[in-house]
Amino acid sequence: MATVVELSVMNGFEETPYPISSDLFTQMVEQGMIPRDRRVFLWGGRLYEKMAKSKAHSAVQNAFIGALARRLPPGLFVGAENPVRLDETHLPLPDLVVARGSPLDFFDSRYPDGRDVLLVVEVAVSSLPKDLGARLSRYALALPSAVYLVADIHHHQLLVHTHPRPTGEYAERVITRPGEVLRLQLGGFDLEPIPFEEVMR
Repeated sequence: MATVVELSVMNGFEETPYPISSDLFTQMVEQGMIPRDRRVFLWGGRLYEKMAKSKAHSAVQNAFIGALARRLPPGLFVGAENPVRLDETHLPLPDLVVARGSPLDFFDSRYPDGRDVLLVVEVAVSSLPKDLGARLSRYALALPSAVYLVADIHHHQLLVHTHPRPTGEYAERVITRPGEVLRLQLGGFDLEPIPFEEVMR
């Protein structure tokens, strides 16, 4: 039977998660250690897998891809669920991003980061608390030139956050609702307005 002293010593040795850096995660992906068919991302030094998409999530995401691609000027491109490097422990897979350059600029060099990303779109079905909480804060801290847009499906609205602050917040938020148009300025370029009904019902 263990004594009180032995129990206290054993209790002092607890297992702790092993943190993974963005660089290590990238190596794991490149070496095939993470299955290619799994949508795994790094958040806070831990590995997570994205949830399966509802029909509404898929529809809104695809609608945004088309709406943005039709309006982007040369020198910008839209990507879906591709890694964005935020810092040493965060490498998420946002639903959509708009970045500077061409997709092939990142062929064998690095993932897009705060130097490149001008827009992040997250489609929220059940993820709204995270999208307006930890993700909002991390994007504001790591992407100083980016607009952060949350497509809030449940409430039928688009939440556009601009002017990120070093405190992990955004100075402004504009809500676009049915019957209105979404206005986006990316890298000093005003996109043609997007009618709400073009991207959401």
